[in-house]
Amino acid sequence: MKSEVIEIKDFVVHPVTILDENTGELVNMLRTVIISADSTSYEAVSVGIANSLHRLIQFVGQPSEWEEPVFVKIKQKKTRTGDNKVTLLEIVEE
Repeated sequence: MKSEVIEIKDFVVHPVTILDENTGELVNMLRTVIISADSTSYEAVSVGIANSLHRLIQFVGQPSEWEEPVFVKIKQKKTRTGDNKVTLLEIVEE
């Protein structure tokens, strides 16, 4: 879904425990569910997406305070070390 624009109407972030396929250990993560203006839901277990939504709240407030949905673009960016990618949300004008 890279580069796709989503019109966010609401979202929820909650903790989940998943199995790390590399180590076999259980890991606590955050699962995000984004609800678009057309009621489509998108989910991810991604630190980058959860952090992006946290920053979104800092910039534009809680979804219940929005008069209109917020448009975001899904973006992948290399980490500082360059060996991994993180998925982020970037606010865009629509």
